[in-house]
Amino acid sequence: MKISALPIVFILFFGLAGCSSKYLTEPKIETIKTDATAYLEGRIDYAKTNRDYLPSSLKSDPDSTRVLHYDYEVTYVNGDIDYDALNLFNPLVLVGFPLSDSDVVVQGKLDVIDANATTISFKAVCVAKSTRNLFKNTNLSEDRKKCLDEVKKNIDLQVRVSLTKGEL
Repeated sequence: MKISALPIVFILFFGLAGCSSKYLTEPKIETIKTDATAYLEGRIDYAKTNRDYLPSSLKSDPDSTRVLHYDYEVTYVNGDIDYDALNLFNPLVLVGFPLSDSDVVVQGKLDVIDANATTISFKAVCVAKSTRNLFKNTNLSEDRKKCLDEVKKNIDLQVRVSLTKGEL
């Protein structure tokens, strides 16, 4: 009995189509040499419980008049999940055709507030785009952690670039 390779290729193609996640982080930072030992000191105002997502370029100084307020927001965008019942009638679902898209959007912001009320803000956004199919459901928790880490790195790099340029 001879088996055609064409159905196997289609199954692999559509099956792997739902496995990918793409991470887009903005703003894109120019690659310049920064001082990795430079820290921005101030009173850190961070309401979130997991300090792993706090940029590493911040250093706590409780006596400082400078306030470093860091916050992030996570948004889940689950497209077309309301229409999953329609997929019951789609025969392509059985070979791994994508069911829907799931996006995780993380927006982070660091406000540097000096005693004279001047404020400098650093912002970063990460979007994790992935699709799900019958054989692979998206892991939104993993995408959220990856995006939180990407936002942290981006803001950290923005701060170090500003410190290197003498803007802070």
